[in-house]
Amino acid sequence: HQHQAVMEMERADVAAGTVVQVFQAGYTIEERVLRPAMVAVSKGGQKAAAPQPAPEAPPAS
Repeated sequence: HQHQAVMEMERADVAAGTVVQVFQAGYTIEERVLRPAMVAVSKGGQKAAAPQPAPEAPPAS
């Protein structure tokens, strides 16, 4: 693993699982990870609420 998620953030503008902030850089030598990066990843934001139907107006008399 090249990074370690230490926090999740709600970001509606970013796909879930995308790195949105790096707290500590990671290091590698060739292909060996010496220290994984400490990062925050997106939860994907809040889901949009389902639209509510408009209330019907009472009949006019």
